[in-house]
Amino acid sequence: AWTNNGNVGFTGIQVSVGSTIASLVKGNTIQNISLAGTGYTGFYGIATSFGLVIIDSNLVGHASIANSIYTTGGTVSGGAQIIGILNNSNVASVTSNNTVANITSSTSPSNVNPYVIGIYSSVTISNNTIYNLSCNAASYTIAAAPVGILSANSTTSQSINNNTIY
Repeated sequence: AWTNNGNVGFTGIQVSVGSTIASLVKGNTIQNISLAGTGYTGFYGIATSFGLVIIDSNLVGHASIANSIYTTGGTVSGGAQIIGILNNSNVASVTSNNTVANITSSTSPSNVNPYVIGIYSSVTISNNTIYNLSCNAASYTIAAAPVGILSANSTTSQSINNNTIY
């Protein structure tokens, strides 16, 4: 596994493209990553910040090995955040046929809000499989719970269908 003990986050694939021609992020594997710094240790497997993007048939984490993506530490607000796939597009993008699995955030400082989100998107989310996400936050004052899919859509039509979360 690749281990980073520094106070930096990790983004596997970052995409920012135009909004008229679709860009494809397909068939990628992001796994075996450990972020163990004492400061910011956020993780984004695949992240889009703008544009028309199709995120299809990718693997973030490992299908069977526990803690394939693992963060620990974090002493600043938001210091232990993990998002498998973040599709922050503002146009009709698609996140489909992906697997996000075996991802853990483990932190103990009480001032850090640890969370694990499988897919965070405001566009079409379909036929994805998300499983074995966990948050271990022994001293955080609010219970930390993993989220399979988080939708943040307030302005456009959205479809969330045929996903499996366990």
